[in-house]
Amino acid sequence: MSVRKRYKSDGSFTWEFCITIQKSPRKQLRKSGFKTKQEAQQCEYEAVQKYKNKKIKLNPEKTTFKDILGLFIEHIEVSQEYSAGTIANYKGYYKNHLQDFIYLKIEELSPYIIQNWFDKATKTKSPHIINGCRKLCKAAFNYALKMKLIIENPFEYMPKAQEPIKLRHRFDIEEIKKVSKLCKEKFPAFYCIFSLAIFTGMRLGEYSAICVEDIDFKRNQIWITKQYTRRNIKDRTKTQQSKRIVDFAPSVVKIIKWHIRQYHIFSGYLFKGKDNDRPVSANWINSQFDKLLKACGYPEDYMRVHDLRGQFVDILHTLGLPTVYISRQVGHARTSTTNDIYSAIMSDVNLNAKEAIENRIFCEHSVSI
Repeated sequence: MSVRKRYKSDGSFTWEFCITIQKSPRKQLRKSGFKTKQEAQQCEYEAVQKYKNKKIKLNPEKTTFKDILGLFIEHIEVSQEYSAGTIANYKGYYKNHLQDFIYLKIEELSPYIIQNWFDKATKTKSPHIINGCRKLCKAAFNYALKMKLIIENPFEYMPKAQEPIKLRHRFDIEEIKKVSKLCKEKFPAFYCIFSLAIFTGMRLGEYSAICVEDIDFKRNQIWITKQYTRRNIKDRTKTQQSKRIVDFAPSVVKIIKWHIRQYHIFSGYLFKGKDNDRPVSANWINSQFDKLLKACGYPEDYMRVHDLRGQFVDILHTLGLPTVYISRQVGHARTSTTNDIYSAIMSDVNLNAKEAIENRIFCEHSVSI
């Protein structure tokens, strides 16, 4: 599948999509004339679904586990309901851990068969892998239910493996001050990333993909519209709720401007990798954070970069900000009812949040900027 520009003789262009639905003999679905990329993507998705609905003619007595999983994975690859990372993980679970089910007919997937797989898996697979397989199977068969391909989900009551409780550490305010100062002194290229991670709650893939043009320096905001994942920039975020405007304290603006001046980055990606056409990689970010923690005297595996996101949520809760604001800031899903209740006060909350973070973190404790 692809969505691309189609140029006219006068230099103008429209958008088109082209989908290969059969490799041999080659058969494609193609349509052009769309004014925007979003319109082309939406029509592409609808065309794929329409084709699939005509194609799906499953015999309930012959339908196998493989049929259902195959249809589900095809669906999520075009629906944009899941991130690229989640899709890759699901494919891995399917290929490497669910072979016992592949050729079983749906009517053979009894609670006993599923429980037997679970009992064996607990002896050879990690709880994380088992629960990943469980999540995939439940989602795939719920999709089949929705499409009226089956009448019940055999994985609905599959047990969940008990994962060991992992203690996630948090910095206190004094530690934030210490770590920020050392980061600027010893890891200057990482300093702005660390500051955005801990003071905005963005995901690693989100701040990796930030361009200078995404930053509104007058309003102290960043537009999150894309993410960097597995060496590719995606024109979509992890979920629909993740596409948002992120507020940040005035002192964070100073840190961003310092980074821009320091590394002469006036357009394009804010955090450029060795190849200027791409942002820094997740491996580099994780490596820099590990080195920072080691330099500060923390033990190995004390904290992950992703834990800084939780740290930020803790800070906002401590400041007494509304849960709906916190959810919006970090891109979590929330109910429309809650959204409606708080929508009238949201502009005031935005301003108060920036001031509160500024006063609580930067003014009181002199975090290095």
